[in-house]
Amino acid sequence: MKENSKENPGEYPDIILLDISMYDMSGWEFLKEFEKLEENYQSKITIFILTNSISDKDRDIAEQFTSIQEFFCKPLTIPMIRNMITLIPGKRKITIQV
Repeated sequence: MKENSKENPGEYPDIILLDISMYDMSGWEFLKEFEKLEENYQSKITIFILTNSISDKDRDIAEQFTSIQEFFCKPLTIPMIRNMITLIPGKRKITIQV
């Protein structure tokens, strides 16, 4: 993401649904790298944790990252998506990429 932001500063996701259990890099490692980005990039991206973990320890760790908007447990539901939309700062137009 860091390299892409330097090459294309206007191209960044509006929302990241981040699972903390990933193969190459954990969600926590991703967040540490994300928080190294310049504030103007960070402030344009809303991050939601979406994970299978129901661990209180993971919730406690999540609270240490100011970049996380909210912590959700899978499976993703329509009410959760509606809730996420209400939590997006500035309620800007959302671009969805598949």
